[in-house]
Amino acid sequence: MDVLPTLKILANWLQPGPLMAGAVGGMGLLIGAFHSLRGDLKGEMREMKEEMKEEIRTGEDRVNKRTDEVKEEMKEFKQEMDEIKTPLIQALRLPPPAQP
Repeated sequence: MDVLPTLKILANWLQPGPLMAGAVGGMGLLIGAFHSLRGDLKGEMREMKEEMKEEIRTGEDRVNKRTDEVKEEMKEFKQEMDEIKTPLIQALRLPPPAQP
C-alpha cells in the first residue's frame, strides 16, 4: 500500500483555511461563553449586594427598635425616681432641733 496518496488526501483535508476557520470559530465560542459567564456573575453579584443591603437595613431597624425601647425604659425609670425622690428627701430630713 502506498502511503503517499493517503498523505495527499490528509494534506488536502487539513488545509489551513478550514483549520483557521475552525480555530477562529472555537475562539468565538469561548469568548461568547466567557461573556455569558461574566454577565451571569455580574447578575449574581448584584443580587448578593442587594441581599446584603437588605440584611444591613434589617439589622439597623432591629438596633433602632431596641434603642427606642431602652430610651423608653430610661424615661420610665426616671419618672419612678422622681416619684420616689421627694418623699425620700422629706423622710431623711432631720427634724428641727428642739428649742429649750
